[in-house]
Amino acid sequence: MLIETRDFGEFEINDDTIITFPEGIPGFENLRRFAVLSPLGEGVYPCWLQSIDDPGTCFIVFNPYEIVSDYILDEWQLLDELDVGEATPIGAFVISIIPEEYINTTVNLRCPIVVNLDTMQARQIVLESEYPIRHPVFTSVGEE
Repeated sequence: MLIETRDFGEFEINDDTIITFPEGIPGFENLRRFAVLSPLGEGVYPCWLQSIDDPGTCFIVFNPYEIVSDYILDEWQLLDELDVGEATPIGAFVISIIPEEYINTTVNLRCPIVVNLDTMQARQIVLESEYPIRHPVFTSVGEE
């Protein structure tokens, strides 16, 4: 299927890769269908979470595990909010804020987007843990 995008013009996606947000994303509740675009290569972040319903709406997302290697999603919270169990394959993204000086890019680790990869249903959840809302993506040389 061909979709129209803000940053890339027309982009071809497979229908089976469409992510559906039954309740929308907070602040964008009327937009329910999204596609993950990987213009830098499959599995290379950042990626674009592009609305299929509105070409002007997209979010630049990262894999939280590439930013914080010991990032934890609460299994019980996922079960309650997304019907995800221990054996359910999931994907997770965190939304970024990219300022003019890209080196100061931050991600929201507290409110990840979690995708049930069996159903392709997703939801942005608020984790009960104390992850920051603005965590730096890039660290200074020598920092871990």
